[in-house]
Order: sequence, then structure tokens, then C-alpha cells
Amino acid sequence: MHADERDGATVTTAVMEALRSSGSFSSVESYDGRDKPENLLTGRLERLDEIDYGVG
Repeated sequence: MHADERDGATVTTAVMEALRSSGSFSSVESYDGRDKPENLLTGRLERLDEIDYGVG
């Protein structure tokens, strides 16, 4: 797995965890293409940068 794929998976996991913990949805799952979901969130991670604040 390339770094870009790991970054995308990390962001996907973080978004799913945030949606679950919000309590706004009865279910938050990865889409496997088999069902017809009521809501579907899609996107593409083009760039992920680390920013350090307060250094120096």
C-alpha cells in the first residue's frame, strides 16, 4: 500500500468515526457497492500536508 492510499484510508476512518460519534446517523458503514444507501459520502484526497504550529 502506497503512502497516498494509507493517507486516504486514515482520513476515511477519521471521518467515519466522527460521523458515528456525532450520533446523527443510525449507521455509518463503508460502501461495498451492493446496497442502495440512503446517503453516500464520496471524495478524493489529493494532498495531505502536516503543519506544525508554534514551532521555533
